[in-house]
Amino acid sequence: MGFTVLYRSIFDCLGELIPAENFGERVTTMNRYLKADLLIIDEMGIKKLPKQSGEYVFEIVMRRHELRSTIMTSNRPLDNWGKLIGDVPTAAAILDRLLHRAEIAAS
Repeated sequence: MGFTVLYRSIFDCLGELIPAENFGERVTTMNRYLKADLLIIDEMGIKKLPKQSGEYVFEIVMRRHELRSTIMTSNRPLDNWGKLIGDVPTAAAILDRLLHRAEIAAS
């Protein structure tokens, strides 16, 4: 149907974005996450994320908000995301955007 989909685990996503920042490839790498019609970020909550991870996730979610579709999978309650990211206000901002007009599926 012509839609582009990008699937990454949260660890692969951060494993690409963090080094890209250090090597001056941030814009190119970030654009890959922003251009896909559907971005699926898997495994949020498997383990605590590296420091400053919330900033990267927030930027992706914020810049895609109401422009492109984003799916994040998690096995943790939303209340725990602040601890997982290590930054409660950033987790709240991410969730505000993800949950705006969202359908939450519980298993």
